[in-house]
Amino acid sequence: MAYQIVSAWAVRDELFATLAQMRVAYALISLAVQFIWPYIGIKGAAGLIAGQVIGFGVAALWGSLAARALLACHTVVDGRYLRLAAQRYANYPRFDMPSALLNQASLHGPSLLIAVCFGATVAGWYALAHRLLAAPLTILSHTVSRAYYSRAARMSTNHHWPELANLFRITLAQVAAIALPPLGCAAVLAPWTFGLLFSADWQPAGTMFALLAPLLSAYLLATVITPTFDVLGRQHLRLVREASAAVAIVVGILVPWWANATPFQAVALDSLVGTSAHLMAIGMAPYGLASVAKERDVTK
Repeated sequence: MAYQIVSAWAVRDELFATLAQMRVAYALISLAVQFIWPYIGIKGAAGLIAGQVIGFGVAALWGSLAARALLACHTVVDGRYLRLAAQRYANYPRFDMPSALLNQASLHGPSLLIAVCFGATVAGWYALAHRLLAAPLTILSHTVSRAYYSRAARMSTNHHWPELANLFRITLAQVAAIALPPLGCAAVLAPWTFGLLFSADWQPAGTMFALLAPLLSAYLLATVITPTFDVLGRQHLRLVREASAAVAIVVGILVPWWANATPFQAVALDSLVGTSAHLMAIGMAPYGLASVAKERDVTK
């Protein structure tokens, strides 16, 4: 909780260097604790949990020290104000928790489904390909979405709708220009290079990599602009996005398995329907922006 509070404060004040330092501190401390914990006689899940807790704690403390304004804030908040704020922002917990759960399910659930439907070997190929794609794209999406969130929130608060629409388009275009060309090259080369890098047994993972590239590319673009739904107060659209992506990905695996298709055909269909769901979510954001702009301009 403390980590989330400090992160939100840093986003509010556009302290993006502080956010990056917090992420690095969390990663280094959590890994160090998880590595050292067994040597002091404590084994099992306790070390993993301790690494997470201590890592987040140190990162939150580091961010608090960097964002000195947060430590200097001693305002006594009226209970009535807290109730009004809770009523105003009730949609955040109501929609964000199921949205977050569905997001994680759509991101990590396919590995479990593939293991059940096609066996551990195929699941290993899928997991390797997915991990190599998701790790750098997740870092990029997290970094860009935080910066986008901060600027979009200010524009929404000031009712600068044309500027927000322009920011939406520019952010999408810049992320696509940065990420898609190298990702496309990697996807083309993967079927021939995985066998050289990981041994011949892992060459099918290169084909999985190429098939999953469109899905993870669309996921990257959709995730970057997801804060649009929050700043507009349209969290239900975010829930629709996450639910449609999760259902599409599950159906994309189960239908080919039921039809006795090959694992590669299942992953191809999974990637196709998942990509379509994420692209639909990108198209929903301008719709939400236009509807909110019309409503608020009418009520002025």
